Amino acid sequence: MSSITTSGWISGSSSGPPAPSCRGRASAILGGLERRTEVTPTPETTSFAEWAHLLKQRADSTELRGQMQAWLDLAWEDVRPIPLDHPSGDSGNTNESAREVVLEFSVEETRSIFQETPAVPHKVDFLLTALAQMAADWTGSRTVLLDMMGHGRDEDVVDNADLFDTIGFFISYTPMVLTLAGTNGTSTPELLTDQIQPIMRRGLDFDLFRYMTSDATVRQAFSSLPRAQILFNHLGKRDELDTVPGGAAFSLADESIGNTHSPSGIRYYPLAVTSQVWRDQLRLNFVYSENLHRRATVEALAEQYKSRLMALVARDPTLGPGRGCRRRRDSSPWPGPTSTNGSSSS
Repeated sequence: MSSITTSGWISGSSSGPPAPSCRGRASAILGGLERRTEVTPTPETTSFAEWAHLLKQRADSTELRGQMQAWLDLAWEDVRPIPLDHPSGDSGNTNESAREVVLEFSVEETRSIFQETPAVPHKVDFLLTALAQMAADWTGSRTVLLDMMGHGRDEDVVDNADLFDTIGFFISYTPMVLTLAGTNGTSTPELLTDQIQPIMRRGLDFDLFRYMTSDATVRQAFSSLPRAQILFNHLGKRDELDTVPGGAAFSLADESIGNTHSPSGIRYYPLAVTSQVWRDQLRLNFVYSENLHRRATVEALAEQYKSRLMALVARDPTLGPGRGCRRRRDSSPWPGPTSTNGSSSS
């Protein structure tokens, strides 16, 4: 008997690996199917429906309304579109035209990024800053707009929520409006932590303004803001997600799952970048449309990204005075304390 598990449950985006309790309930269900008996696992966490209601309450809360202006005051007007090699419009950005450039780092390079930079607790700051620098050079603007895909299980957004084992699709997209210091590539690289982390910690709130608040005027204001053309998704360390413990009731199937998207479907982002660490090596996939960009263009972007990332790591603050990435003093426009969640920890 085979079972298909949807991405809403155990994808690298929507959640981490199934927790032991979740695997145990899955095994109980499988056993019940084999014995032809009914098994009803006892709910232990916040249900998907409860979570939706909690988000709706937050979307209409006074607390969230207090953060609205900080989002609107980001430098949206300075964002420029990415150049196209073949300006055929979005109609040419089909799934069928999607191609991929793979960028791999050595074990030593990966270790230098994730293990030898203790002064930078959020390693995703390296990845996003390098991507912002690459995009700035590409667009010719010091201010860039990227969408950061998140797992969406931001329990700290509301009180009394436990989503660890909740089954459902929780993906969120956070617009990262980031501004680089200096006017050219000769200035000392600056890690953008003070811009990245406040936005990431409130990423789910942006979609509450855009889609869930009852105020139609607010929804329109957020929906009219520029949309990102570059998507970034950091999956973290993938080894444990792609392996099955010995003796488990389930095993990975050998056959291909086939196409997950219609070939004629339209891709939303001209460039989608996914990063992950697999067997101690950082790997990035740059997915683009051959109808919009030449492969040589994306290969050059990938190489530039690697150069920028390694330059940031080489100037990490732990290397000593005068050799560290410069960090701005915190001038965050965000009101009040920030919540922390797992989306910014890797």
